[in-house]
Amino acid sequence: EEEEERGAHPVRALHLDRNHLRSLPLAHSGHYCVQVKTYNAKGHQSRSFNLQTLPVGLAALASLTILSVRHNLLTEVPPALGCLTCLTRLDLDANLICAWPSDPAFPITALSSTLTLLSLSENRLDTIPPQIKHLTLLQHLALDANLLSQVPAWLPAALPSLNTLTLSRNALLANSLPASTLLFLTSITDLRVSENPSLTILPFELFRLTTLTRLRAAACGLSEIPREIARLKRLAELTLSDNRIEELPSILSVMPMLTHMAIHANPGLSHTLPEGSIEGPLSNVKGYLKRIHQARDSLDLSSLGLRKLPPSALSDLPLRLS
Repeated sequence: EEEEERGAHPVRALHLDRNHLRSLPLAHSGHYCVQVKTYNAKGHQSRSFNLQTLPVGLAALASLTILSVRHNLLTEVPPALGCLTCLTRLDLDANLICAWPSDPAFPITALSSTLTLLSLSENRLDTIPPQIKHLTLLQHLALDANLLSQVPAWLPAALPSLNTLTLSRNALLANSLPASTLLFLTSITDLRVSENPSLTILPFELFRLTTLTRLRAAACGLSEIPREIARLKRLAELTLSDNRIEELPSILSVMPMLTHMAIHANPGLSHTLPEGSIEGPLSNVKGYLKRIHQARDSLDLSSLGLRKLPPSALSDLPLRLS
């Protein structure tokens, strides 16, 4: 308000991506915004980005709500961020961040009543920083392409409003998503764990996340999809590409909200689905699975180009395979 009375416009969004800055000086008036794209002699955008820290003078930008410092050389989350008490979105992707130091002078709790989106993808974190537990209004947390092997048990209780969690391209293992964590992600709608090749299984507790609408688990070394997936009544998008899956559970056919399913690059799956169905519309796959799911005393799988019978179609059914 004081800034507006002086005829100045308070800065609300600050983008510092892809620059040559080594430091960030701030004008004494507090009205300083850098949104510069640098180009080399040939007119191509430069890719030498050198910003290594953010100054405490950032506090002068009291009205800042969006801050993006992507593609720089930050090695830690700058303590000066604790000055930005109106910040709602913080993007620190593609830096060298491996730590989030605490600074009593700039407590991260200052952001606890405003920050809803935090992106720390493409950094060097090997654990989820415990400082995040103070960001109680966080709804979107992106941690793709780090070195994470575990999701801490404190995360759901600390972030009750979390609806999007992205953990793709990390080092997650089969036990990296413990039941004590999954069962309490009660607001989650979007979970992404793709490209964790050692994950190998989807925990059964995951299928109790009844708010889930999007699940991406491509390239995770998965060999099967449990029938319990049908508990995800609101699931609309399912990505299972680049795995080792050989059969889809027929119960997928009775998931009415499921409108998008990516299943390509599962070599064995093409043997148990009708010829060409993987590349075709989802309705073709769901129609075939529904035929199996609703079968009672007989099942006709004629003229489908199958190279292998799905095991579920063979259980307790007298088949007519003409």
